[in-house]
Amino acid sequence: MSNLHQAIRLLHANLQRALDTDDAWDVNMTRIEDIARKLAEKADRQMQPEGIDGEQLLQKIREHKELTYREKRAIPFVLFRDTCSTRLVPACLKAMDFEHTGQVRRLFYAYLSEYEEDKQKQSHRKKLDVVEAVLQSYFQKTPQPPYVNRLLAMGYRYGKPLFFGPASTTSMAAMMIKCKSVHACYETLGLPRGLYGCAYLREALRKFFLLPQVSVAMRFRFLDELVARAGGGAEHSGDVYADVYPAAATGLILGVDAMKIAAKKQPYKKKCLDLFYDLLGDPRFGPKTIRWESVSKKARGIFLSWLAENDLNLFFRIIEKTAVDAMWSYRKSFWEHYLPYISNTWVFFGREAAFLAQETEEYHKSAYGLLGKGCTTDQSAFAFQIGPYVFVEWSHNGSLRVWRAADAPDVFGVREVDKAEIVSTPCETYWRHAGKENYRWQSHVSLWLYQHCKIQ
Repeated sequence: MSNLHQAIRLLHANLQRALDTDDAWDVNMTRIEDIARKLAEKADRQMQPEGIDGEQLLQKIREHKELTYREKRAIPFVLFRDTCSTRLVPACLKAMDFEHTGQVRRLFYAYLSEYEEDKQKQSHRKKLDVVEAVLQSYFQKTPQPPYVNRLLAMGYRYGKPLFFGPASTTSMAAMMIKCKSVHACYETLGLPRGLYGCAYLREALRKFFLLPQVSVAMRFRFLDELVARAGGGAEHSGDVYADVYPAAATGLILGVDAMKIAAKKQPYKKKCLDLFYDLLGDPRFGPKTIRWESVSKKARGIFLSWLAENDLNLFFRIIEKTAVDAMWSYRKSFWEHYLPYISNTWVFFGREAAFLAQETEEYHKSAYGLLGKGCTTDQSAFAFQIGPYVFVEWSHNGSLRVWRAADAPDVFGVREVDKAEIVSTPCETYWRHAGKENYRWQSHVSLWLYQHCKIQ
């Protein structure tokens, strides 16, 4: 059915080139494309077993009972169940009828759908190795039997096996680079729709995002394509490419961080902040931090430093816009020195300040908190952590306060807070921003940080 789908797309393209306008064909081509989609979906459904009890099928194989044709067709889809032991797999494969094209195709479909390279999943990997050996043995027969389908044959057309062997997913990643698009690669292979985003191709995509020869621009282009076609919900629940995004984050964050030209680097940094905050959530706190566990430690650290830098810049940009502290630049310069030591950050805005924040170039999709009672609408606050201490900076010449983390008010990830909840919590100490020009308050804070956090 994928061949038919490609033929219809080619027909559509040829018709469009032959006409001065596409308008006359819009309605007809929409109907044709709808038919092609339904045919592709029907072909995918035919690959799945219907009306077969998997556990009963496995039991019949254990007891060496005769199987019906429909039961033989369903064998590939029960091979990777936990109740199918590795010792039972050869018997399952022996019970299949490889003289039928559909049997081989379904086994190959199951192989790609269940593909796994994690060596810790030994049982699953052993099953894949057995299935791979069977598929290769049938594929490599000379002359090739008629039931070796076009998709399998495609695997050896490019000189390296795209589906079998220890480096096959790396070869597939290289093919994706050659095709310059994820879905162009899918269409070159003539993949049925049911295999778009299958386990094998997701593993190849993870390799792609980590290949050093892939440019940052190409990685972003591929990621944009995946996000646009993933089909997940607003929170990316059910997103078929969800387990690819951590590898994309690792490759892109490290790639962007390594860029030397600041003018090119800054737009990519902002795109990383927006995109991965949306795809993976906040890496600092909240339930979505688990999504960041598969991102490399180095990339995660870089992203956290970007968040801290962005929150700091955003806080002082709003102070500048509201003109509440003529000497705000002294404070900004001081805290920029300590950015490498800042971990958690969170910005609070009054409602007017929040509106101003959304219009600044530093604003990104990350959440922020709102200031409630006791604050003016243009006021803002910046909470951050250095070592075991939590600090809160205020606009409008408010005092800088510090607490031990265990005794600090709840400020990180909080959606709304009243001023009294922060300032009424007993703190270790506080400083007024007096004597900025003479570096008076800065020297006091620097000394305190050296004494308590051992940083200069």
